[in-house]
Amino acid sequence: MKKSTLALTLTLFLAGCSGEDHKLHEYEEYDRIAEHIDVSEYETEVETDNDGSRVLFFADEAGAKVYKSVYVKDTQRLELIHLDEQGALFNGTLE
Repeated sequence: MKKSTLALTLTLFLAGCSGEDHKLHEYEEYDRIAEHIDVSEYETEVETDNDGSRVLFFADEAGAKVYKSVYVKDTQRLELIHLDEQGALFNGTLE
């Protein structure tokens, strides 16, 4: 009984994780972000996602935020920012 409960819990946990990854892949700005950073190396946090814009943070394994993306939906403008020294990695529209 314990093994089946553990297996079910693990399955649901993994399904939930892959669902988050799948959602990130569905964002219009995902491909452009992935051109500039290896998104698989970072934990993604959705700070804002409303009708007008979406703000994402990408944190390292220690939880420190390394990158920020700001996507304006109406104009398809994306700004990808390295939060330390590099500054803006991309600032333009998606095409």
